[in-house]
Amino acid sequence: GNQGWRQTVPTLRECTIEFTMLYLPSDTTFAALHAAFESGDTVDVSVEGISGKFGVTNFSYEQPLEDAVKVNVTLKLAKIGE
Repeated sequence: GNQGWRQTVPTLRECTIEFTMLYLPSDTTFAALHAAFESGDTVDVSVEGISGKFGVTNFSYEQPLEDAVKVNVTLKLAKIGE
């Protein structure tokens, strides 16, 4: 019934967000992400049409000699928004 083509229906999807931000402990977003990483809690995030609770699975620092200190952040979707 599909003219010889195999049909594939996605059943499970993943959402991972990776970005780099400046090391600014006084920034509320920085502080919230760092706290969630340390405690294992989730944070509410909305990006590109996806809203939900995300776990912070990476929060690692880069300390170059001649540039600003940066943090590599990885968020993984824990629960889709309602």
